[in-house]
Amino acid sequence: MTSKRKLVLGCLAAVVTLLLAGCGSATTKSPARHQERLRKAAGIEVFYVECSRDLWDVTSADTKGGDIRQNRDGVKGAKIGKGPGALSRIRLTGHQLADYLRVLDWRAHPPDGDGEAEAVRMYDEISRVLDDIKSPPPADAPPLLVVDNGFTGSASPTPSASRTATPSEG
Repeated sequence: MTSKRKLVLGCLAAVVTLLLAGCGSATTKSPARHQERLRKAAGIEVFYVECSRDLWDVTSADTKGGDIRQNRDGVKGAKIGKGPGALSRIRLTGHQLADYLRVLDWRAHPPDGDGEAEAVRMYDEISRVLDDIKSPPPADAPPLLVVDNGFTGSASPTPSASRTATPSEG
């Protein structure tokens, strides 16, 4: 083999290595149970999130990046209504919840650096609810997640506990 041919093959190998390394950098650093959570989310008929409207808007919008497997368009079709107090109540189908988890995963667990604080919080809160689901909830009791930004005078803020919606709330 000539030295010119060795040089060309060496350059080609370097380019292929760089391309393969670049492809891996466009994926998230998803938590270990992410795929399991996506499957659970997809199997839920209805899921409610109660949070401030701005928290929803920030965490559910276009991710402005990511690879082709990530939802870059944000969460489409979620129904937003009035929740208790200053909170909004977002109604998600299982498919929309899975999309939301993908968006949150991209924002909370990026390939480089730290995730966005809002996305980390929402991902962790939703994960707790999904991880507690052992079987699909009854049709009249869809899962409900309350993320209240208000603090009740305690020295250390804690997120509101999740609860199951009553049929009159759905």
